[in-house]
Amino acid sequence: MKKNRKRAITIYMLISLLFLILGIEMYFYLNIKQWEFENLITDIFGKTDNLYFFSYGILMFIFLLGVAFAIKSVKEAGKKNLSILIMLLNVICLLVNVAACGKVTYDNIVGRESLASEIDSTKERDTQENKEESVEAEQEDNTIAEQPETDEKRGCNGLFNRMNFAIENPVLTYTVSPYQTACGAVDIAMHTIERYFCPGEDTYLTDSIAEAVIKSVRKAAGDCLKNPEDYAARANMMWASSLAHNGLTQCGREFQLVVHQLEHEVSGMYPEVAHGAGLAALWCSWARYVYKANINRWLQYASNVWGLDIDFEHPEKTIETAIDMQEQYYASIGMPIGLKELGVKEDDLAKLALDCSRNKTRSLIGYKPLAYEDILVIYQMAYERG
Repeated sequence: MKKNRKRAITIYMLISLLFLILGIEMYFYLNIKQWEFENLITDIFGKTDNLYFFSYGILMFIFLLGVAFAIKSVKEAGKKNLSILIMLLNVICLLVNVAACGKVTYDNIVGRESLASEIDSTKERDTQENKEESVEAEQEDNTIAEQPETDEKRGCNGLFNRMNFAIENPVLTYTVSPYQTACGAVDIAMHTIERYFCPGEDTYLTDSIAEAVIKSVRKAAGDCLKNPEDYAARANMMWASSLAHNGLTQCGREFQLVVHQLEHEVSGMYPEVAHGAGLAALWCSWARYVYKANINRWLQYASNVWGLDIDFEHPEKTIETAIDMQEQYYASIGMPIGLKELGVKEDDLAKLALDCSRNKTRSLIGYKPLAYEDILVIYQMAYERG
């Protein structure tokens, strides 16, 4: 019996020490890593609050168990020191863990309120300024972080960005403004258009899917602008946004959203510029600058996306006509076709090119790779366009 009692006391004290260590770690470590901790325990317990109730319950159970051990030990001769040690360990363990759990609970409440306030203020600002549209977040594997102090926008890619499950309701997009609807349409289609012109060969199935997505977005955008409550148009727009940016339309091809890279510098320096509008202002100038690097690819685009008959004697005319048609389309849905329309200053073009090339240390991929000098020319072309 004595051996079993000693073994039980030893196990109990080890458990108490473990909880003491966890409590100390929770109190100090979570002061910095609060949100990472919440994401972890949410995966385990379903709701963050469940963990706190669970923790308090376990702590009380261990505390009462320790008290029982202490009382039983006091009754035995020569065990007063052990009982005092057990009681002291229990009190310290309980106080530290209650303080830690209480702090985590408080930090979560404050954090959630702060985050909710930030989201509300952001929504209000974006609504007033028509600043930024959001598309395809449920299936993409990347996110964008913005640093206003340095006018920077940078991507963060990884499967950890992609949610496991999502339910979408097109009705909730009925109230999106015409301007933001157009911005979203540009961005959605651009995710696939840019992939279409990334290096790769013999991807005819991927190409067919990409072409269908691009044309479907164009039709859906027109229908949404005519009737904001067109359920079929909104639904097709949402479905296209998922297909355009979940990796499907890049299968078999290299990948970099080149025009996105150009635009991120613009809306990073000019936060009032909506992302989709910046893309529209840049794409046609980029296209005119790079298309000669792969005439056949651009002829395919002109024929399959814009329905043009190919002039084999003058193929460049066919391509330029397709680019002109896309430019006219952007103008028809209220999108800019040049940087001047967005308020970009000519003096900032060199800085934009320098930032996009990471101080002349990188080139953007494509059939025609773009170094600093190329990027600057494209910005200049887009500025002169309007």
